[in-house]
Amino acid sequence: TMQRTARVFLSKRTFASCASRQIVSIPRQAFQSRFLGTPAHFPSSLRSFATMSSPCCPPGSLPALKTDYTPTGAQSELDGTSLYVSKPEQASDVAVIAIPDIWGLQGGRHKAVCDSLASAGVNVVSFEPFGNDPWSKDEVTDEFGAWAAKTPFEKAAVKLHQAFDLAKQQGATKFHVIGFCWGVWAAFKALGDASFSAYNVQSLVGCHPSVQLEGVFGGDPVTVAGAVKVPTVHLMPAGNDPDMYREGGDVVKALRDAGSNVTITDFPEQVHGWVPRGDLANETTRAEVDKALQLAIAQFKA
Repeated sequence: TMQRTARVFLSKRTFASCASRQIVSIPRQAFQSRFLGTPAHFPSSLRSFATMSSPCCPPGSLPALKTDYTPTGAQSELDGTSLYVSKPEQASDVAVIAIPDIWGLQGGRHKAVCDSLASAGVNVVSFEPFGNDPWSKDEVTDEFGAWAAKTPFEKAAVKLHQAFDLAKQQGATKFHVIGFCWGVWAAFKALGDASFSAYNVQSLVGCHPSVQLEGVFGGDPVTVAGAVKVPTVHLMPAGNDPDMYREGGDVVKALRDAGSNVTITDFPEQVHGWVPRGDLANETTRAEVDKALQLAIAQFKA
């Protein structure tokens, strides 16, 4: 099926190696049966309920993914933090800080995504937010809230600063951020924190956001969004993500009220987690992963 796709952003090797090791998946028919329709037809009441019922990934989200992908970047350790750097073939002064989902730096196709962005001409730096304790279960369970509470933003911020500083030391002068799930919450928090203003971040791309995670710490996502200071935000919600991330949603309104130019690209046929964890053997999913990354790189090189 891969040969039938005329244009893909990820390399064929990346697709082949990642698609071949889908360990846990949700069959589309079972997903439709559970929710009485495809993600494109999720009832708005269910999407709203997702905000309240889950501190992170909404009901029906994709589970963990294991791959046999061989990264092309380099991983290093700095003061107890694992950092991953993927560089383009030609030198660039643009750096993208990639913040992973709850499965961390080693989870799913996260490193493959970093390498793919780098192959398009930007430096990519990522990091392990959770030390030696990323989320270890295949799906989000009742224990998730207690686990998430162990990594408040203040703790993650130390590692995020290390990622920015490493990119700066390597010559980057223009900064962007891409986050996935938990990573979008961390990005929102950072871009509302004065200690990150010196990096002058130009844009944020948020794939299947989970800013509702702020509820674990007694806050709310709209307040977090209202503090974000970044010129451009591009959100890419999946079909089962809460409506607050779509046009007319409270998070989107708060971002615009705070001064950001916000673009929404909805992926109604996809399920939360599809960019680093979707089944690439599915042609539609593979094409929409490709689309999301092309939109991201266009933003970073604008």
